[in-house]
Amino acid sequence: MDAKRVGADAAVAVQAARTAPGQIATLILPADTAWNEGAEPAEALPVPPAPAPDPHAVKNAARILREKKNVLILLGGVALRAEGQALAWRAAQATGQRVLAEMSNARVQRGRGRMQLERVPYPADMAIDALKWVEHLILVNAKAPVGFFAYPGKPSLHYPETAGVHVLSRYEEDGLAALQALVDELGAPEAAIPDPGPRPEPAKGAPTPEGPPARSPR
Repeated sequence: MDAKRVGADAAVAVQAARTAPGQIATLILPADTAWNEGAEPAEALPVPPAPAPDPHAVKNAARILREKKNVLILLGGVALRAEGQALAWRAAQATGQRVLAEMSNARVQRGRGRMQLERVPYPADMAIDALKWVEHLILVNAKAPVGFFAYPGKPSLHYPETAGVHVLSRYEEDGLAALQALVDELGAPEAAIPDPGPRPEPAKGAPTPEGPPARSPR
């Protein structure tokens, strides 16, 4: 590698970093890039599409949602974007099941018109209590909740050992396509996400040492 190849090598690094589910690419430059002329900037390389979901996994998830009780749809990765939330909500509403998000996520789209999506709690005792009702777990670009540390006397699994774990889409697969295939398989109709209530009004008046100005009465 020399200074004239930096543009081309950088394009390869960017392509690798953007390959699903998102990678880390480290580009180590040779010393001569500090004094030699470089080449022309390289054209961006195509980004490989995320692998498609397994049709058998879609059918199995639909069967579990239809036939079983106490099923949790656990979202992670791209499934936490607005489109993924809307699709997961449709599947849950059509079958009477629930949706949660993984505890740690790179990005969750929030705001009006999206789910008031709860996450699996971080503390072990809270997570175990929050998931004690689960009999089946459907993973959408997520991992089954486990402890971050080996706490003495506490289980490493935060969901019941008897619960069935079913993968709709792995982390590197196209979670949005998987959820779309799931609602198609279920025949789940459009379902409006519940309105969280009136928007808060901006405060008015001058701030004081005790706090912000009072909100105007309704």
